[in-house]
Amino acid sequence: GVESKARPSTAPTLPKRDLPNAPSTSGGITSAPPDTDIKITDETLEESLKSSKWQVRKASYSFLRDRITIFLSGNEPASQLISCEIHSALDASVPTALMDKIAGSLDEALLLSVLYVDCCQGARLEENARKIMASLVKGNAFASSKTSTLNSSEELVLKLI
Repeated sequence: GVESKARPSTAPTLPKRDLPNAPSTSGGITSAPPDTDIKITDETLEESLKSSKWQVRKASYSFLRDRITIFLSGNEPASQLISCEIHSALDASVPTALMDKIAGSLDEALLLSVLYVDCCQGARLEENARKIMASLVKGNAFASSKTSTLNSSEELVLKLI
């Protein structure tokens, strides 16, 4: 397969990519730089989605979001992308991602799920929508104290109705 240009999983804005990877010292506390060395490819995606490291799972969810965006590339209307062209197990991967127990990777899974529901035909199938909703209810999305997680969870529910 072709290596996709997935954005670093922890850099929300482009300028941060240009900063040196030296540890920063602030108030006597030293913090390591975010791990931007995680590389996800088509060949490693399936394994990365199941990784025991939340940072790798988060990068995998980001990789899938990027793939959907690349496949969409301005094509309208939404809900027309064929899920298996993006990833062979995308329809099954979304509900599994929503069961992530780590807040950082769960937030990325929610962003992936919202984009998936907006753009992919598989999300329109009743069985897939039911699995997504079950994962939301059984997982940690609504148990989170983070406003952004709750907002993304509610947005996803409303899109599925």
